[in-house]
Amino acid sequence: MFSRLRARRLLESDGVGDAEWSKLSNWAVVYFSFRGLRQSVTNAYALAPFLIATLRADSLWVPASLLSAGLLVILGHSWLVVRRFEYQWSGSGLIVKQGIFQRAQLDLEFSRIQNVSVLRPFYFKPLGLVSLAIESAGSSEEEVTLAALDGALAESLRQRIAQARSESQGLHPEPDAPIDPLLIERSFRDLVLHGLSSNQAWLVLAGLLGVYSQLSQSLNIGAESILALMPESVLESTGAQIFLVGLLLFAIGLILMLGFSVLASLFIYANFQLHRVPEGFTVGHGTLSRRELTVRRRRIQTVVVQQNWIARFFCRFNVKFEQISHSQGGADGEQKLLVPAVTMTQSQGLVESALDFSQASIEAGSYGRVSALYLRKRVYWLALIFLITVPVTVMNFSQWVLLVPSTVLAWLGWAAYRGWQILGVAVHQEHLILRSGLIGRSYVVVPLSKVQRVKTTQTPLMRRRRVVHLRLALASRVVTLPYLRVQTARQLADYILYLVEARPKSWM
Repeated sequence: MFSRLRARRLLESDGVGDAEWSKLSNWAVVYFSFRGLRQSVTNAYALAPFLIATLRADSLWVPASLLSAGLLVILGHSWLVVRRFEYQWSGSGLIVKQGIFQRAQLDLEFSRIQNVSVLRPFYFKPLGLVSLAIESAGSSEEEVTLAALDGALAESLRQRIAQARSESQGLHPEPDAPIDPLLIERSFRDLVLHGLSSNQAWLVLAGLLGVYSQLSQSLNIGAESILALMPESVLESTGAQIFLVGLLLFAIGLILMLGFSVLASLFIYANFQLHRVPEGFTVGHGTLSRRELTVRRRRIQTVVVQQNWIARFFCRFNVKFEQISHSQGGADGEQKLLVPAVTMTQSQGLVESALDFSQASIEAGSYGRVSALYLRKRVYWLALIFLITVPVTVMNFSQWVLLVPSTVLAWLGWAAYRGWQILGVAVHQEHLILRSGLIGRSYVVVPLSKVQRVKTTQTPLMRRRRVVHLRLALASRVVTLPYLRVQTARQLADYILYLVEARPKSWM
């Protein structure tokens, strides 16, 4: 690490201490080129038919020329972005001029800067360079990435931003305040469990199915073409043999998808560490490219503790700190603080650290059920579907075929009843917990003093039953409490408005 004196010299040499405009390093072209290439790969599903049609050309010069042209376009665009990018540090914040053909000036005051991320791409590690992603309280367009900065300079800038934000709030933390002890870290086994229980495998499978549907149209692949490629021994097999072969292929594909999901989890969340800092939390993770994100504690709106049916088998949860976020999915400063594969005890500790929630256990709390109208409505629809399905099935198929829709509707009925049993609302002093799920569990912990808007909706049937939907709008999401009694909803709404007025908390 550089000394504080050397870091100060770096700040002055980079134009932070004066009114001169500074340029990014030429190495920033590499960063923006990799980002453009990553976005192109992300959109590869949509480009699949075009790529396949190009590869079917008689000569390899056609795909090679198109690939070279695409890389040159990405490289040229990145070079223009870097050359047209200028920034200046003032006493109140950061001023940025960017844009290739249409220039725009962005003024980011220290008080509006929300989160700061330090990105350490693998191709910058030998050079000791990092990128600083700065997110403001505005829209996703007000996000700035200072690429290819010296590591000591980026750390000094991050400390300066944190100090300026604290001073704007009337706080005066020590410049060299030590980081609190490590809150939590994830081992190799934890990340493997997260990969097995995450939905990434199913997303990859859905994407591959989308690519196949496009390829079949672009290459004119039909069922007859696929059957023509199969050996005669397969075509002469019995239905049971074909079913077993198909089941085996499905199992192999599922194992491959789960393997990809585990590798993705290990690649993204390797060396995961979460620390407490004076203004919030600092999280770092990544294998080749490491991301270090500082999240302000006051900016956390809700904490979500989620568990799907696979994670329930391993007794693990994913904890997500939801913030005021305007970033788009492809942005560098996408501020998602996710703690993967934690136990319920660890989840409870994270909720307490983020929201000062220590009144009760989120798992063993006293939850009140919603109105039985929630269940009746679903049962009525299932009964209507059953009454329509029975005559259609009896007239067109054998009677034993009726077991299939009957079994499906019975399972849906059990799922509706189970969901109604689990769905519950609990209020503990200044926090509300919404519990939901079917096999797994999901807990949404809401600090009521941060609610921005309270709204009730009611249909004519609900009016007769004297129940309402209560919607709580926060800066991160809208939490819907369904089918509450009118009296309960009014009391809860009055209590929320009281907390907002009596204990106003800044959430910016």
